Amino acid sequence: MTDELMVALISAITGSFSGGIVNFILEKRKEHREDKKEKEKLKKEIYETRPELDIVEYKDYISRPGYGIKQKCDINIFLAKIKDVSIQGDGVEAQFHEEHFRQEEWCCVIYTFKNNGKTDIQCINPICNNKKTTVLYDVKKTKMGLEYGLLNYSEWFDKKVRIGESFTMKVCYHKDCIIAGMVSALMDMGFQDDNGRYWSQPLFAPYEKIYNASMISHEAYRDALLPNTAIKCFMEPWLW
Repeated sequence: MTDELMVALISAITGSFSGGIVNFILEKRKEHREDKKEKEKLKKEIYETRPELDIVEYKDYISRPGYGIKQKCDINIFLAKIKDVSIQGDGVEAQFHEEHFRQEEWCCVIYTFKNNGKTDIQCINPICNNKKTTVLYDVKKTKMGLEYGLLNYSEWFDKKVRIGESFTMKVCYHKDCIIAGMVSALMDMGFQDDNGRYWSQPLFAPYEKIYNASMISHEAYRDALLPNTAIKCFMEPWLW
């Protein structure tokens, strides 16, 4: 085989190999773009068919202590200010102003929410966001919360809310301690949909204001429900 023929053969093989690599890279880039488009399309579809809570009725009794307190709602919660905490071994015990737990001195707001989205809701969790200063109790559990200093930040409404269905929620406060978020929402309305996805809607209680739902991970949802992170922060305050 002559030198010229050898060079031509090597050039052909090299060119073919290089061309194959280039084509492979281009094909992979095309697949990546298509995958990205599919993911974006799916994400858009999930968002457009999400469940969504709207406030369809709002009753404000903040300036009228005692009014509405005995009205039975689907969800009945009380927000209390933490006065201090004490470290008990590996746990944390909250301390409160005891007088704030006198129900005859409470005031409240009552929301009626409607699922105006496009997916059924499996269960709902009202969640307190400001875990450093505030706890959230079911009204029936306030005595136990006060007695044991429980750090509780969420409650559970274990009832399916289908598209177009409504439910009520009463949020109670002591008349001298109205806890509200001026800039950020003090509460979230968290829920799981029929497809096992988790959603969160910021609620600016005690006001008539709620933001759109956004999807969050199961880990983030679980962390919002439980007191574990708050307990760690109380024990290591620099983490706040």
